[in-house]
Parts: sequence; structure tokens; C-alpha cells
Amino acid sequence: MIMPPRMAELLLEGFGADPGYRDAMLGDLAEEFGERVDRDGLAAARRWYARETVRSVWPVVRTWIRGLGWRDARHLFGLAVSSWLLVAIPLFVVLAILQGLLALVGILMADLLPLLFLPLLAATGVAGGAVAGALHERAPLAAAALLGALFAVQQTIGVALAFGPDATWVTQLIVPPLMLACTVAGGLLRVAAVLRSRGERCVSASRAG
Repeated sequence: MIMPPRMAELLLEGFGADPGYRDAMLGDLAEEFGERVDRDGLAAARRWYARETVRSVWPVVRTWIRGLGWRDARHLFGLAVSSWLLVAIPLFVVLAILQGLLALVGILMADLLPLLFLPLLAATGVAGGAVAGALHERAPLAAAALLGALFAVQQTIGVALAFGPDATWVTQLIVPPLMLACTVAGGLLRVAAVLRSRGERCVSASRAG
């Protein structure tokens, strides 16, 4: 049997869907997916599954947004800022150490910065999303997405201040969505790790029983 993509499970879990709704939705999607694979082929079934994933997740996201009070929003924002600090401060320390080591061999950090810029941003985004998801277990993807928005704003301002009118279209157009995408990816990785750990506990409990 061909298993359906895990995206629906990740998104429903990531936005804190009610367990009953989540399990029922995933069961219906999996059953229909199997039927469509047999009838229409794998590619068509996956396209259908992607469309239905968006339809099934949106009510969960809408409910979560409507239920977000001022205290919850403030708490979520605080978690995003905390995640930024937990990731950004070690990054600055690593860069400072790297700059010192490079100076010992006569290499300027500025010479390597163009090569390191995008990979460092991507790694920072993924790490930040994972941290934000770990700090906000009820809706890990929501925290990761908010952190991604903060990162995008920060990098937009940073690029404008650092490069001014000399900023290239790459830094102006790619950096903010890159940070948002990588941070959300980090949140998804965190959700995947939680689901994997939960599955392992269930297997261990069933064996013990």
C-alpha cells in the first residue's frame, strides 16, 4: 500500500488541531488517497491530496487565529523573540570566533561573507524555527512562522542599512522569503521529530503491553 504524503499530518499537528479532528481527517484522506492511486495514478492522487490538505488545515488555522487572545499573542511574540535570541547570539559568537581564526591566517571575513551569507541565513532560519517550535508545543508552526516574519523584517532592515542603494536584487528579493521559508522548515522538522517520538512511544507501549 502506498502511504500518502505526511504534509497534512505535519500541518494539522503544527497548528494544534484537535486530536479527534486530526485523526478523523487523516483517516479519510488516507482512504481516499488509496482509492485515487488505484483509479487515477500516483501523481494525480498526490495533487488531490495537496489540495485537500490545504482545505483541511485552513479551518484549524482560522480557529486558532480566532481563539488567539491578547495574552496568547503576547506570549507567542515573546517566544519568537526568545527563539531569535537563542539562535542569533550563538551565531554572532561563532562568527566572531571565525573572524578571529581567519585573521590569524590573513583572511578577511569580508572576503568570505558573500559566500557564507545565504547558507548562514538558511541555517539560522532552520535552527530558529526548530527552537520556536520546541518552545511552543501547542502550535509549533505558528511560533516558527512568526519567528520567520521577524527574521524577514530584521534581514530586510539589515540589508537596507548594510548595503543601501548598492543592495542587489538577490539581497532585496530573496533574503526575506528565504528566512521565512527556512524558519517554517525548521518548525516542520520539529513537528516531525515530535510525531516520530510519539510513534516510538506508542510502539514501545504496545510491545510492553
